[in-house]
Amino acid sequence: MDKEEIERLLRNPDEFIRVMKEKGVAQDIKKTVDSARLLVREKYKMKTEEIQAVEFCFWFTYFVEREVRDLIIYPEVMSGARLEAMDKIIDRLHFGDKISLISDLYIKDSNKDEFIKTLWKINNLRNSMAHGRFNELKHGEFYLSEIEGQIKIIMDFMNSALHKKESEAIAKTGE
Repeated sequence: MDKEEIERLLRNPDEFIRVMKEKGVAQDIKKTVDSARLLVREKYKMKTEEIQAVEFCFWFTYFVEREVRDLIIYPEVMSGARLEAMDKIIDRLHFGDKISLISDLYIKDSNKDEFIKTLWKINNLRNSMAHGRFNELKHGEFYLSEIEGQIKIIMDFMNSALHKKESEAIAKTGE
């Protein structure tokens, strides 16, 4: 394969992939290269710790946003709203909008509510990740590339949610 043929293949990704498969190269590449991670690491000189923090932050915020989504949808569906309609409405909202909605609908004083405060901290982490402020991917004194930071933010989230459930149960029983 000469230089011109390589350049031609690089301008046509479908043809490039076909040739790589034909030559048996694609399987070897799949096993060894995470192309998006490599692309970002090389272009922006990201450290391994930054990539680890971003990956944790991505999956953790995904998990939290899905939990928040369910916290909005299921009480409404139990009150008679259609699931399909609620799904479509909530999926159009940004994460911050979902936090505000929970706060407006279900929280008496969101300035004092630990669950809402924790959600806003997680939203800030999500924004820092999206905007490339990787040095801000920390919780407390720990970076999210460290297991201590990961454990701390997961436990803080779970505890604030658990505390919310306990305080709601106490309010309902009057104890």
